[in-house]
Amino acid sequence: MHRSCTWSVYLEVADELANVLRHVGDTLPRQLVHTDANESNVLVDESDTQILGIIDFGEMNVGHRAMDVAHAMAYQMAFSRGDRMEPAVCILKGYLSVNPLLPTEIDVLPVMIMGRMAQSIVLGAYSAAQDPSNESYIMDGKDGMWAVVQHIREVGPGKMADMLKAAVQSENENVES
Repeated sequence: MHRSCTWSVYLEVADELANVLRHVGDTLPRQLVHTDANESNVLVDESDTQILGIIDFGEMNVGHRAMDVAHAMAYQMAFSRGDRMEPAVCILKGYLSVNPLLPTEIDVLPVMIMGRMAQSIVLGAYSAAQDPSNESYIMDGKDGMWAVVQHIREVGPGKMADMLKAAVQSENENVES
């Protein structure tokens, strides 16, 4: 497992995500989602300013549209070298510039982000145990992912959701009522 963490944290994150989905999952809009918009699957131009395309559709499924946004936010937060909220807000603003989200969807983003990061760390640890010769490649970036989980737990998922809403509503972004 990740050297800075215990199983109990991952189990708590899994329980929290399951609880959120149990309570509001049926009310969240569903659509075709990519669910793997990470730094390896988003193609950008040479100046790193324009998205040219998205690849790797192996995890595509019909799921909660908020989960797709959360996964993209999670990976950008994990690889951020500064403020972890800044990339999350940028991803959310970008998404809202073309598609709306319900306030309830924004409420669940922090827990979904933690869930994706915990899942990635646990699956990475399992894969590294299966192929120890490839551990450094498999576990690359997991410290940043763990930092995202810690950050959201410290701030609190509810407070983070409020911060996200404030950031996008200050610019009258596309949040449904």
